[in-house]
Amino acid sequence: MWTRYTRTLIIFAVSVLIGIAAFIVIINPYGNLPPGPRENIIITDVNQRFTYPQIVRSGRYDALIIGTSTTRLIPPERLSTALDMRFAALAMNSARAWEQYLIADLFLRTVPDPKGVMVGIDLVWCEPDADTVRFTHRPFPEWMYDDNPWNDLLYMLNGKALEIAVRQFAFYLGLRDRFRYRDDGYGVFVPPDDEYDAERARQKIWQFRSADEGAVVPAYSPTDEERAGWSYPALEWLEEILTRFPADAAKIVATMPVHIAYQPLPGSQGAAREAECKRRIAVIAEKTGAVTIDFRIPSELTSNDLNYWDMMHFRLPVAENLADWIGSYVNSGRPDPEAPYDILTTTNPGAS
Repeated sequence: MWTRYTRTLIIFAVSVLIGIAAFIVIINPYGNLPPGPRENIIITDVNQRFTYPQIVRSGRYDALIIGTSTTRLIPPERLSTALDMRFAALAMNSARAWEQYLIADLFLRTVPDPKGVMVGIDLVWCEPDADTVRFTHRPFPEWMYDDNPWNDLLYMLNGKALEIAVRQFAFYLGLRDRFRYRDDGYGVFVPPDDEYDAERARQKIWQFRSADEGAVVPAYSPTDEERAGWSYPALEWLEEILTRFPADAAKIVATMPVHIAYQPLPGSQGAAREAECKRRIAVIAEKTGAVTIDFRIPSELTSNDLNYWDMMHFRLPVAENLADWIGSYVNSGRPDPEAPYDILTTTNPGAS
């Protein structure tokens, strides 16, 4: 009796397991299993690290935006219209430089005719430990970023994959709407603009610094030897990305306009290290034919509290303006004297 019961239980458990595995494979929630992503991309997971590979492999996009959350609000369709290419918004929350490199590397290995890239520069590209601290606490599925879809099967029989598959199945049945990410990866993670609370935003902006705090005097002045010893290991990956794009591709490196409360104090050692990082980025841009637009400066934009939800994240109208300013400069090669940016390279993108 017990032998028969045990055998029945095992057969039932194995059958359920096989059924769950078959369901996951058929739904293919991340578009990573053979035969690959469907034409109709359904994004139902909020972890961009799992959802972006299927966008790259969909064949819909020939340009991409990478960066952290400070880049995610830039609407890709405005850049697509301005530059006549199809941008996917593939910036990730809190993304380390190595994670951004991996999505760009997948794009370059997958898209046959890449036409453009915009790298939204944040401090992660300038951190001295970027080569050792490559990931955040968030899971990163490196197995999704290789060229072998079959090894993904080993990682897909789990509760999270089943949850996402069920969500997609519910969508197919009309039982739920899409989630907050569009087919191109874009998603608004800040509250609706009509819910903006200026006082609450001001408190978040200035929570770690006094608005009255001024420049460091005397200003920190590193020696040439000290400056040469500063390490920015992630910039090697940036140079590789830009080099691998075709010479006629639009290559845009743009530092993001975080609020001045998040920028280092003028005259501080942090400001000196950041300036050196920007200088090296500009050198790389010159070598690779990229344009470098620096929004991460004190300006009317970055000093106005009303432009921000917190010290790092600007409001949607600012994001739209950024896309328009970038597109206009890349098209014309002429800086807008009214726009709040500096041009760090002499490359003239509009000359061709």
